[in-house]
Amino acid sequence: MNIPFIPLAHKQFGESIRCTGFGMAAGIASLAWSLSGSVANAQQPRTMQHEGRSFAVVPAAEMSSVFETSGEEIIVSEFDQNFPLVHGSQIAAGSCSGSQCPGNCGSPTCGGGGLHGGGFFGHRQNSCNDGCATCNPFCYGRVEAVYMQRDGLDNFTRSRSPAMLLDEPNFEAAPRITIGTAPDCVTGYEASFVGPLNFDTNRTAVGRSGQTLLTQRTVIPAAPPVPGLQVDEVFSLYGDPVNPDATLFQRYRTEFWSVEASRTSLAWDIAKLLIGVRYIRLDEQYDLIGADPTAGQSGAIYSKTTNDLIGMQIGGDIFTPVCRSTSAYFRGRGGLYYNNAGSTALVSKDATLLYGIRDNHDGFAAMFEFGGGLQYQISEMFSVHGGGELWYLTKVATAADQIPTIVGDNIGAHGTRASDDIFFAGFNVGATMKY
Repeated sequence: MNIPFIPLAHKQFGESIRCTGFGMAAGIASLAWSLSGSVANAQQPRTMQHEGRSFAVVPAAEMSSVFETSGEEIIVSEFDQNFPLVHGSQIAAGSCSGSQCPGNCGSPTCGGGGLHGGGFFGHRQNSCNDGCATCNPFCYGRVEAVYMQRDGLDNFTRSRSPAMLLDEPNFEAAPRITIGTAPDCVTGYEASFVGPLNFDTNRTAVGRSGQTLLTQRTVIPAAPPVPGLQVDEVFSLYGDPVNPDATLFQRYRTEFWSVEASRTSLAWDIAKLLIGVRYIRLDEQYDLIGADPTAGQSGAIYSKTTNDLIGMQIGGDIFTPVCRSTSAYFRGRGGLYYNNAGSTALVSKDATLLYGIRDNHDGFAAMFEFGGGLQYQISEMFSVHGGGELWYLTKVATAADQIPTIVGDNIGAHGTRASDDIFFAGFNVGATMKY
């Protein structure tokens, strides 16, 4: 006969391993004792002493389930006590009725000993399918501050002057707000908004050369017997020699924001999967302007892009307990989007347009998000978290990719180029409230 033990006094989490080891030994000893016939009455409760503490020996037949009940109160396992729920379903209290399943909710006759999985992930249901609620429906709100940097602009310029090399944009902060609901504690709905993130890097120089990395082409018509000529030279915003008051200004800006709505499936506090729709907006603008007031010369390079992405996204959050009230989490998202990209590019000198194009391009883009960190459970209803994130956006139109290499006479304008990649890297901190 299998005779497990139950401690008479509540033990702390750190003592559970010692008690478990002793419990196995006590169970084996009790089994041998009962088989040898030395137990006069196996139905009488007995106690054992260990390190000054008393433990009750209870026959297995008297244990209806892994849950103990006292009236309508359900005492869950020590693991659930040590790692409180993030979203957490609760076994409902109350009563149920029926010819086959009378009793209190949580009792063996009302599903307490017959809980089984249901839904996509599985959740607690009573085996009678009666009036006992399977869980307490809940909603949740999550507020985060994301602190991100747009990568890939270090040392970018279209000027030949080393003084105009751009730095990476600074880290920028923006909110990410998520609200969700789980009517049956398994499937639910969630909406999220992040942004806007505004990245800006610029550079100004005085008394520097106005030469750029572009080539200006000039075609000299034929004048028989002299044939026509084509002359390629460096495109300069203003001429040489450079006057002391000649000024160069360069700026690169990026704006990002998105909104999404998803259907979710929850697996207790271990995982959350989602699938839904997402809209992403990405805008960029690049300016390089030069002016020499003394010589009365000026020039400009201008490029602007817009990206409207809409499509399907899948993702998930995974939580792993690492110690009491603390979990490590992983966050992943991936989506395929239809992208309507638009671009405008202009190059001018002394009020003469040397290059101009405005175009749209339809194609497909993708975005992937990865993140991880730690979450601390302050109470069953409230937690805080923090970690790092990496976003990868591919097949989009960037301002840098629209700038031509040759301008001037007989130059055909190319359409919108939507084949560039952008990385965003950074951190997040936030809090989650369940209600």
